[in-house]
Amino acid sequence: MHTMPLIAPVAIRDLPLDEKLRWPVSVALMPGAEQLVVSRYGDDVWDFWPYFPQENKSNCAKRVDWSFDLGNGTRLTDSENALLLRSCKDFVWSYFAEPVEGRKRPGMTTVVKHVNSTVRIFLRWMVSRGYTQFQHVDGHAMEYVAHARAGVSARTALERLGILETLYLQRDKVSDALQVHPWPFDTVANLSGVSSMPDRYKPKTLVIPDLTLRKLGSVAIDYVERRSDHILDARDALAGLGRKVVYSPKDQSTSLALTVVAREHGYENARAHSRELVSLKTACYIVIGMFSGIRDSELLSISADCIVHGRSRDGVEIRWLCGTIYKTGTRAKRWVVPPIVESAVRVLERISAPLRVSLAAEEKELSALSKRTAEQTKRLQTVRNQRDKLFLVMDARANNRIAVMSNTTSSINLKKFCGRHGIVNDDGEPWPLAPHQFRRTFAYNYAKNQMGDLLYLKEHFGHFSLDMTLLYADEGTDEYEADTDLVTMIADAKHNRHVEILSHIVDSDRTVANGSAWVGEWRRIALARALLRSSPVLLLDEPTSSMDSWAESAWVRNLGRLADNHRTVILITHRLTTAMHADRIHIMGDGRVVESGSHRELLEADGAYKAAWTKQFGDEPEVR
Repeated sequence: MHTMPLIAPVAIRDLPLDEKLRWPVSVALMPGAEQLVVSRYGDDVWDFWPYFPQENKSNCAKRVDWSFDLGNGTRLTDSENALLLRSCKDFVWSYFAEPVEGRKRPGMTTVVKHVNSTVRIFLRWMVSRGYTQFQHVDGHAMEYVAHARAGVSARTALERLGILETLYLQRDKVSDALQVHPWPFDTVANLSGVSSMPDRYKPKTLVIPDLTLRKLGSVAIDYVERRSDHILDARDALAGLGRKVVYSPKDQSTSLALTVVAREHGYENARAHSRELVSLKTACYIVIGMFSGIRDSELLSISADCIVHGRSRDGVEIRWLCGTIYKTGTRAKRWVVPPIVESAVRVLERISAPLRVSLAAEEKELSALSKRTAEQTKRLQTVRNQRDKLFLVMDARANNRIAVMSNTTSSINLKKFCGRHGIVNDDGEPWPLAPHQFRRTFAYNYAKNQMGDLLYLKEHFGHFSLDMTLLYADEGTDEYEADTDLVTMIADAKHNRHVEILSHIVDSDRTVANGSAWVGEWRRIALARALLRSSPVLLLDEPTSSMDSWAESAWVRNLGRLADNHRTVILITHRLTTAMHADRIHIMGDGRVVESGSHRELLEADGAYKAAWTKQFGDEPEVR
């Protein structure tokens, strides 16, 4: 159903106004390849729902409503703002349809986000200054810097100021744009304050501390393994009671049947049971996120029967969680998970079963209509996409329509879960749990595990008996793609963990090894000291002598990066596989230099170096 938007064959500024107003900006591909125009250029709302495969996006995050308040008592869609509205639409369309040269086309999520936040803020500032077109800002852009930075982080300011640069770079594609670079002698990074941030290259997502994660995991697992049946049995008993009233002869009083049944199952009332049901669903979310490392959009889009069993080449049983990834295009994905994730999925299948039945009935009803409105067509497509999903909810704000839980709702539920169950940080306040923390924490702790540390909840992580990185890259590459982004995150976390461990001894000269058994470890740490210090010259004596060939290769690659960074590296080595990467090699014999040159030059010289190389690697040395 999802299709790419129509792209104008010519720059949109060249279209006559009447044709431009009718130009489709959003199109849905219906069954039978029929194209349904959802929004046109002249509409007050551009609804891009066909281009959002993510199930966790709310409707407001999929559309641009141009009729927003400009802060001066008018709306952008008012007649007096017609020119500014046209300029905005031209710019936004060109930003997507004809992106800045050298940049990839922005995703629709980015487009909508920019319009609904950064563009609006810029327009309100323009109107407050009396500017009615973008070109009027020429020569005054520096005045916007203070406004863009007021009360926000440097990264938010970076986004706000970046819009002005994009307006300048798109000047040849629209009729109204900045014709002069907004800050010809400065950069957005500098003006926003990002360039002066000492931690600008560090991840912003928090790693959940071990003690907090241990309690969070224990509570969530307890819900999945011990409490789930009782909560869902009560849910089934409460179903269909509605506002029915029952009479109690013992108390000679009447009560709602819901309350009576809820109390029979140990709850104060039906509302208390509803809170437990939400906690159970949140616990399933936590377990899956904690033990798989997948994103919120991927987690909320999983469907019934998403667990697949298999075996690795060496006979180890594997459970795969099958789903969809949306980061760089929509495609099938699967992740290795332990048994507790399968348990959480089975609980979710039971939780969502009544809602999935209702969606199936709604699909049948909508499909039977001979003619459908645009809203009914949109709903039918949504129902077809979501009828088997596990994280379904009833949206009270939309007449109790059933839909996949939004990422906003998942974030709220996670924070409430921590508050309700006493999952706190060091200051005693509830831990500010957010969806992406599971992904970063998963990578961080897997990196620790690869270095020999014990993970929290060892009995559950113990199911990862194989090298998971190899599993992602090998066992999961049939119709599913490997989660290379997660593997990269794990690698980054592993690197950061190495730095963390070594940081307290890098600037120390005390002995870090004792006895010949620790020579290899001593050599590695001494080498780390040398690499992490910013000395312009490094003198390394047999640095790779205790390494295997794989470690040597990886180390030489990193050493090359140091040399490329204007540092001089002098190696003393008997390993030709290490020496061959040097820019210049000097062969010593009888206390003097007997040969000098590059690896290629020395092989062609047919001297001592070639003789040593041929003796070790064969009669026909490879010349590189």
